[in-house]
Formats: sequence, structure tokens, C-alpha cells
Amino acid sequence: MKYFRLSDSVVSSAAPSRRAAFLNELKGTLARELELPTAPPPSLSMRALDWYGDAVVPMIDAIFSKLPRRRVVNCLGADGLVSEVQARVSREGVQVIASEPPARVKPWLERWAAHERAMLEAVESPSLESIEAALALDPVVPQSQVRELGRAIMADYVN
Repeated sequence: MKYFRLSDSVVSSAAPSRRAAFLNELKGTLARELELPTAPPPSLSMRALDWYGDAVVPMIDAIFSKLPRRRVVNCLGADGLVSEVQARVSREGVQVIASEPPARVKPWLERWAAHERAMLEAVESPSLESIEAALALDPVVPQSQVRELGRAIMADYVN
């Protein structure tokens, strides 16, 4: 989760996912390869980077540009949540473009924001109540499974 770095009490005992384990192992391999005179490190090819030209290169171009380029950036808002927003990006910096979401989208954004706040609370102060509150606000979790999932998560956390 993008907010884990904000928490002082993140539990490190959770088993990593297969992707997380792969990326962690790749990071170690790349670190060792960077000490060798070979360039580029051979293990770079193990991670798909097809998105790089569509995401990273245009952002680098914007950062070095005299003229602002319109890009989507993740921005920490006054509410303490990170949101994707339109911005003008140039060598002068990042200027967020103020905008209102369409009326039909706004309730969903508010629901996700409430969910993220509840998740932060559950991470900072884990309890059955805080975990269930976060699950109940998650639009992808069926309400009929909130209690069962909350108890399973809490049991795993306690152990």
C-alpha cells in the first residue's frame, strides 16, 4: 500500500506475495550486478518494462521542459490522502490543475477516500472494530463477508 511508509507501526511479519517476493529477490540480484562492470545489469530484463515508454519517459520529458506539460501525478492532499490529479509539470515544478470530478463520480471518490482513511486507522490502531470498519467501506468486499474476513485478519495479526 502506498501509505505503509507513513506508519510507524507497520507489521513486518506478513508473508510477501509472490510478486513482492519476486521483486524483492530481483532487487537483491540487481544490487549485486550493479557492483560488476557489466552495463546494463542482465537481470533488468526479468521485469516487464513495457509501460516505461508510456509513463516514465513522458514524465522525465515534462520535468526538463521549459513549457509545462499536462500530466497525471500522485499528490498528497490537505486531507492527508494521495490522489491522482491533473497537473502542469515543467522544470519550474508541478502545478496542480484544480478540477471537480463529474457528479456521478464524486460519491465513488468520497467512498474510496473514506475507505483509505479507515485503512490508515486500522494500520495505526489494529483492532477487530477498525479492521471491520475498513472492510465495510471497501466497495469490493461483500458486506456479508466483512465479519468473517475481519476476524481472519485479526487472528492472523494476533498470531
